[in-house]
Amino acid sequence: MIKEWAKQVIEDEYFLELFKKAEEYSISKLFWTNNIVFTEKEYNDLFRFSDILSFSDKSEDKNLSLKIVSLLYEIEDFFSAFKIYSVSILTRLWNFPSIKFIDNEWTIEKEIPFDIFISKKFKEENQVSPFWDKVFTDSQYKIYKELLNHNNFSFSWPTSLWKSFLIESYIFEIAKAKKENIVLIVPTRALINQVSNKLKTEFKDRLEKYKILTHPVVPDLLYSKENNFIFIFTPERFITYLWNKNNPKISYLFVDEAHKVISENDSRSPLYYHALYQAQKKWINLFFASPNLPNPDIFLKVFWASPEDNLTVTETTVTQNRYFIDLVQRNITYYSDLWNEYNIENNSIFLKSTFEIIRELWNNTKNIIYCNTVQNTINYSLKFSKLLNDVSDEEKLIQINKLIDLIKKELHEYYYLIPCLKKWIWFHFWAIPQRIRNMIEQLFQDKAISYIFTTSTLLEWINLPAKNIFILNNKIWLNKFKSIDFWNLAWRAWRLTKELSWNIICIREDINEWVKDYTSKAVDHDIIKNKKIEKLESQVIKWWNNFYKNINNSISWENFTKKDFSSTEKEIWDHYWNILLYHHKKWFDSNLITNYTKKLKDNSKLEKIAKEVSVPDDLLLISSNIKVKYQNNIYKNNEQTYEAFPNEISYDNCKMLLKKLYKDYNFKEEESCWKKAMFPDYISHDKKIEYYATIMEKWLNSASLKKIISSTIKYKQEKDWLIYINQIFETFDKNNPIHINQIINDLMNDIDYVLRYKLEKYFNNYYLILVEKLWENNAGSNWAEFLEYGTNNKKMIELQNLGIERHLAKYLLDNFQDYIKYDDFEKLTSFEYEKILEKINIKDIEHEEFQNFINSFID
Repeated sequence: MIKEWAKQVIEDEYFLELFKKAEEYSISKLFWTNNIVFTEKEYNDLFRFSDILSFSDKSEDKNLSLKIVSLLYEIEDFFSAFKIYSVSILTRLWNFPSIKFIDNEWTIEKEIPFDIFISKKFKEENQVSPFWDKVFTDSQYKIYKELLNHNNFSFSWPTSLWKSFLIESYIFEIAKAKKENIVLIVPTRALINQVSNKLKTEFKDRLEKYKILTHPVVPDLLYSKENNFIFIFTPERFITYLWNKNNPKISYLFVDEAHKVISENDSRSPLYYHALYQAQKKWINLFFASPNLPNPDIFLKVFWASPEDNLTVTETTVTQNRYFIDLVQRNITYYSDLWNEYNIENNSIFLKSTFEIIRELWNNTKNIIYCNTVQNTINYSLKFSKLLNDVSDEEKLIQINKLIDLIKKELHEYYYLIPCLKKWIWFHFWAIPQRIRNMIEQLFQDKAISYIFTTSTLLEWINLPAKNIFILNNKIWLNKFKSIDFWNLAWRAWRLTKELSWNIICIREDINEWVKDYTSKAVDHDIIKNKKIEKLESQVIKWWNNFYKNINNSISWENFTKKDFSSTEKEIWDHYWNILLYHHKKWFDSNLITNYTKKLKDNSKLEKIAKEVSVPDDLLLISSNIKVKYQNNIYKNNEQTYEAFPNEISYDNCKMLLKKLYKDYNFKEEESCWKKAMFPDYISHDKKIEYYATIMEKWLNSASLKKIISSTIKYKQEKDWLIYINQIFETFDKNNPIHINQIINDLMNDIDYVLRYKLEKYFNNYYLILVEKLWENNAGSNWAEFLEYGTNNKKMIELQNLGIERHLAKYLLDNFQDYIKYDDFEKLTSFEYEKILEKINIKDIEHEEFQNFINSFID
């Protein structure tokens, strides 16, 4: 009967009155206008409504029950009663993490009703995770059992569902039971380190004979029949791993952030498709995890797996409060979980700037501020810092000064992150060095930093615990948010066991922001108002927007069907054409090749070009993101004199090879027209080649980032280099901190994106052609490998393959060679890590970094 009552609650006028009053109380507390009083009767009655709703079988009722608990948590007058009531309700909801947040000492469980106490103990015993110290929620346990019972599976969850914990539990159980090799695919290189470090910490001393690796090369030191591996790869690294037929067999593959596999706005989505289809052909079990997606079966459909093997969870373990502050039209809107919206009276706030509002709503909590672009992120951080006092807490100041010393050592004394850190602020974008990010994230966890200003890289980052997330823009670069992107970003602020709720606060200060389009200027707040997320579809299956016709036009170099196509669209069509050709040559029956034939009914172009392609299939596999035309021209050109790559890393050799690749792969057309162009039209391409040769020579010769920055500053000063600042060109001045910071940020981007991503793929393709033509012994040095690892030192590369970061590998070789032994082929044979650790000064940051490596890696 009580389940029937749950249906009546949301139509009860008294309940609706109390719920709205609780929301208004929460609003008034955030905006410091707390003039609402709850009586004890009203408080207890609202808890009773929450209790009734918690019995429901419907996710929306359970979520509403949790919302009530989170609202009543704000009312401190009756907190002793709150603990007992809330723990009882949360136990019925089996929201174990929130129970821990409210009753960390487990003192309340003796006071809750006996039937709930018994239910709690039963689930603690039966839904315990493989880690034993954590217990699954009902939804987590349901997904976990489904994963264990399927060979292929796809699930979607609210981001709050402790997704990482679920994936780790599954990987741990499979590794322990099956003793087979596992791959976890993540979107970016930056995430590789985050995920691998976390897995190493969780699995330390729990998984025997397992190593966690991040490069597609297994060091000989670890090769044995007894060892198994968990690999953390990007799609690129996974393809490289599969290309080497001597690598250990993979049995399970888990795709995190799976929505990227079919994204229309991600130029790397074809690469995901390419990598996962190869995995399927090798009978690797595929598992997909995606946030907030109503149709996770789409991934199974793309790869012709059983679409029934999926699960969507809508039950949440946390709630959010949604606000839209419009400083242009001077109104504040709150979006209720039961009503559409209502306005908040607060005239004083409209006299303030965005940054003053952020400071005022801070309330001694942690905050994330989304700014879209790198330039906005840094500029907003600096402007906001002027409103804050310096950090005065001595303990926190010691931590911050330690980080500042590292930034001066690693980057430059003028780098803008230094004054920001002194004001509790961190700005975040993907090019900042990993060792600096590691320290900053720990400071944020420890509350030594209160504000993160960030770009959209937070969409691909680990969750960071914060009470408030301020969203200042409804775009990623120039494209408006899709609902899945907005909510993925918004959920990043919350972490289980940290809060019961958090605030999403969108702020509009510019008349051109948060608009439906630039002609009407109508305010667009639908994305925060409507929590519904659209279904994702795959172009490979649905054929929309002339997808297959544009692939066909890419084949024959004809004009695309759209005149104003974006760089991302062109990259996607070109890349899928390469994959299509590879599938055709290999006689694969993929969705891509099948639907291409169905849609166009004439594959004569494909047949004709396939006959003309002489490039070996293995090269097409590993170089799917380079146009086949260029690969084939290089491979077939009888007039071409194939010369081995040089062994000496010099400026002249770098310049010579860059010029060659520029010509052979047509960089003038392929790499000059887009947002992240290697060769933008506003600068001489010869001059750009000289610049790339300058930083490339230093990078490949193992120079530190600080040395590369210093040499780049000197180079650009001598060359009177023009830099683009605030939409105007200025001649570089080494004494101008603004110019210095622009150079540093551009350089970090050029190393990570141009050298390690763009140029690496071209060097790799050309080197593999040389191997085909001249044999490996005569092909020269593999410069692609050097670009990826940032060194031509094979010994240093071996250490990186173990999981030691570049800077630390160089430090160890420079100072402790006697304790690291190699054979004649420069393969690692002995590593006396304990003696090395004894020799490193305990005060040096390298001691802490090497200790962390040992703790997470050495058995």
